[in-house]
Amino acid sequence: MYKIYLNSEDKGLDYNSLREKLIEICNSHREKNKALAFAFLLYDFENPQISKVLNDNEYWLALNKLSGEYLSVFSINYKSEDEEMEKTAELTTYSYNDNPSIATNKLVEDYFGENIKITYPAILFFQVTEEEVIDSLLIELREERIEEAFLELKQNVKAVVDVLKKIHKENSRNFKEIFDLIESALITNRNSKNIKRVTKAAGNILGLASSIKGIW
Repeated sequence: MYKIYLNSEDKGLDYNSLREKLIEICNSHREKNKALAFAFLLYDFENPQISKVLNDNEYWLALNKLSGEYLSVFSINYKSEDEEMEKTAELTTYSYNDNPSIATNKLVEDYFGENIKITYPAILFFQVTEEEVIDSLLIELREERIEEAFLELKQNVKAVVDVLKKIHKENSRNFKEIFDLIESALITNRNSKNIKRVTKAAGNILGLASSIKGIW
């Protein structure tokens, strides 16, 4: 994975570029064997526990190490102009001069459709082809204390990464089947009432048995 900074003229893309190049960035991660699936960490100013987790270097590094070369995690994050940019982690952070939910809502509408309703904070796992987002899972995050919020994030990321680690390289482009396996792992790992599959290209969870065959 690689890190892109916003709200800085000489350090990466601006927000409009992010909205234009999300698919390109994801495909670049995958082509360089840096990710098999993707996620957005969605939060706003009303949920400071997530911001505090991301701004704590030890928590950040732990999530970055866990996501490794399997899952690219993006967050739209406010940073003031005079705040020094972090250089110690690879989780991808985008900065925006407003409540992160405003930028998030615009981006989600662009790539995931107008009907998706986000209750912040949440994590949105998704999959792309060369041209578009083909699937996504929205998970509401409920923990309000910082330590518990970190553990909740870690639990979700770990469940996905554990699945992705088992994917053989020759099956890395079986995008939908991989995402079916991710869904199964998350449902097993958490209360399924908190999980909503937002978009789906084809097939369903009942077809997992055939998807699993030949993909591990």
